[in-house]
Amino acid sequence: MRGLGVDAAGRHGWVGVVVDDGGFVAAHLAPTLAELIGAAEAGGGRVDAIGVDIPIGLVDGPKRTADVAMRAYVGPRRSSVFPAPHPAVLHLDDYDEANGVLRSMGLPAISRQGFGLFARVREAAVVAADPRVVEVFPEASFRAMGGSFLRSSKKSWNGAADRISRLAGADPSIRVPDDLGDAGDVVADDVFDAAAAAWSAWRVASGGAIRLGDAEVDVATGRPIAVWV
Repeated sequence: MRGLGVDAAGRHGWVGVVVDDGGFVAAHLAPTLAELIGAAEAGGGRVDAIGVDIPIGLVDGPKRTADVAMRAYVGPRRSSVFPAPHPAVLHLDDYDEANGVLRSMGLPAISRQGFGLFARVREAAVVAADPRVVEVFPEASFRAMGGSFLRSSKKSWNGAADRISRLAGADPSIRVPDDLGDAGDVVADDVFDAAAAAWSAWRVASGGAIRLGDAEVDVATGRPIAVWV
């Protein structure tokens, strides 16, 4: 089985890591999700599942049960969970306008960082027409592969060392090489996250993944909403 894990990579677009039954296979970088998936498959054949660290599926309510479940699952790292946007504002490109609409609906305002993900959420919704695409959350993946909560930020030395250790100790063991080509130009924690997302995607393909979230469906497509670990 082959799993592709994908994480947003700032100005670079998206970074992806491919994992198979033997561990790390390759890393890729592309400006769009569609191009990244194409690059991963051009480099080694079809992938069986694609884990994307972006909300996939929105609800007409204040929060998704998947987000609540993620916060509980990662424990001390719960602040790393950004609530999925409300579908009524996802199309907006102005932060103040989006929060004005949310306030008029009696819903909490969204942070600037959360608002910055709107374009990524819209892009992920397009590729999610492919049934292989699933939502993942790397902090939850690391929690599962290590069997314990993460205590340190991924941007700290302790946090980076812990994540490298958990990847190496996972099944399959994921040892990311020093030379990743263009993909190595992104910040290190984006690579960690893509590798953890790939592990969860591999588990989805292999039938061993854990589902977080209750029986909710996306308001636009009717697709079931879940985060897979």
